[in-house]
Amino acid sequence: MAPIWHWIATAKTMIEALQDKESGRPSKPHDPQKEGLQKRLEDLEERERIRQQVEHIRSVVDESKTAAEKKNEAIRMLIEQVETIRTEMGGSCRQVIEAAGLPWATFHRWTARLRNEDPIVQTHGPKKDVQLNLDDILADVRQMAHRRCRSFGTRELYEAHSDQISRRGLQKMVKLERCRLKAEKRARLRRITWRVPGLVWAMDGTKIGSVELQQVQDLASHYKFEPFLADSVSGEQVAEHLERIIEVHGAPLILKRDRGSNLRDKTVQAVLEKHLIIPLDSPRQY
Repeated sequence: MAPIWHWIATAKTMIEALQDKESGRPSKPHDPQKEGLQKRLEDLEERERIRQQVEHIRSVVDESKTAAEKKNEAIRMLIEQVETIRTEMGGSCRQVIEAAGLPWATFHRWTARLRNEDPIVQTHGPKKDVQLNLDDILADVRQMAHRRCRSFGTRELYEAHSDQISRRGLQKMVKLERCRLKAEKRARLRRITWRVPGLVWAMDGTKIGSVELQQVQDLASHYKFEPFLADSVSGEQVAEHLERIIEVHGAPLILKRDRGSNLRDKTVQAVLEKHLIIPLDSPRQY
């Protein structure tokens, strides 16, 4: 059976939670038209997210093309400058190139492509003859099994679209989709915000070098009370430190803590029962 202090504190919490609130549960009428509009709005938002992702991928492709064009122009100017220096000072192109610290084979390859009117800087790998269809590839990427750091089925998807996109380009698309899913998952997580200062405290310990630090913080104001430092923090020391803070600042209603043995010691529990504080322990997997 729970001790009497637990029931007193629970009643106190319920009374404070019900203050300045209307009695009874607010009615929530069923509105099919509103639900239909809400469903349509969610579909439109999903389509907009897909459109934005496609535009982002296209912008990445355009930026890579723009970077390649700028690099081609810079190399073309370099070749012209080398030819100017060779004409004015004499000697061969190879002497000028070696003096500039540029590999002769690279410069020779650039000049050969320039004579053939080919792009000086070209994308690695075989050329794709089929026009890139980002919408179809993105739809297949969204059907993959994505985990936090890996996505399954990339090799099979590349084999299906190898005539349109390179392996590196497909991997970038898969990574973008994985990042999008992680961002949506973070947005769906529930976060508790404590708004009343002095109502809920949190207590935890950490180790800095060879010194252990015990910290108590108010979760609403984020104010950190005076910490406790020691080579080893026992349950009795945690209880004494908590008692000192309560004497100065008063007792909270709830104390949040993890499942550390020193934080759940019987001496700490005695302090909580003395001041009618409700312990809120973190789940075991935390």
